[in-house]
Amino acid sequence: LWIASGAYASQYLQSRPNHERFVVCWLMTLTGCVGVFLAADMVGFYFLLAVLTLGATGLVIYHETPSAWRAGAIYIGLALLAEALLLMAFVLLAAQIPGDSLLIRDAAAAIPTSPQRDLILVLLIAGFGMKAGLVPFHFWMPLAYSAAPTPAAAVLSGAVVKASILGMIRFLPLGTALPDWGTAIAATGLFAALYGVVIGITQRNPRGVLAYSSVSQMGFIIAIIGMGMLTGDGRAAL
Repeated sequence: LWIASGAYASQYLQSRPNHERFVVCWLMTLTGCVGVFLAADMVGFYFLLAVLTLGATGLVIYHETPSAWRAGAIYIGLALLAEALLLMAFVLLAAQIPGDSLLIRDAAAAIPTSPQRDLILVLLIAGFGMKAGLVPFHFWMPLAYSAAPTPAAAVLSGAVVKASILGMIRFLPLGTALPDWGTAIAATGLFAALYGVVIGITQRNPRGVLAYSSVSQMGFIIAIIGMGMLTGDGRAAL
C-alpha cells in the first residue's frame, strides 16, 4: 500500500506547491507506521507513535484550507490526548515489570497480576481506541480523510490506523481470560462494525464512505480482540 500510494503521490505532487513538505511528512508517517511494528520496547514504540502522529498531521493539513486546518487540529488534539493516556499506562507498566526491562512482551505479561490492572487496561484501550477510530472517538476519520491529499488518505485509512490495532494486540494480555473486559471490548467493537456500515451507506462523499468503512473494519478487528480476552485465547491475535 505504501509503495502503490507513493508511486501515485509522485505524479500527484508534480504540479503542486510545497511538495518538499509533503515528502518530509510522508516519510515521517512511513517511519512511524513501520517502526511501531518493529519496536520491541515501550520507549521505542512510544517515540515512533509520536513520529507517526506528527507526520500524519502534516499530511492532513497539506492543502492549508480552513477545513484542512480544522481537521488537522482535531486529529492532533485527539492523538496527543491518546498518547498522554498511553504514556501514563506505560509508566504504570514500567513500575510493575520485574527488573529494569521495558520490553513490550514483559509489559503485557505483567498486566494480569498488576494491582493496577484495571486502570492500565482503561488507559491502553482508550488510548489505542482513539487512534484506531473506535466509536465514539471516530469523528476525526471523516474529517482527516476528506482533508488529506488522495495518496495520504489511502495510507491513513489502509495502514496508519492499523498501527493502533497492533498496539492492542501487543500490549493486551490476550492469553489471560478477562471475561468482563473481553465482553465490553467485543460489544464495543461489534457496535462500531455495524455503526460504520449504517452511517457509511448514507454518505455521498467517497472519502466519507472510506472513513466509515475504516470505522467498521476497525470495530470488527477490535471485537475479535475482545473475544480473545473473554476466553483467554491468545490465537485471537493471529
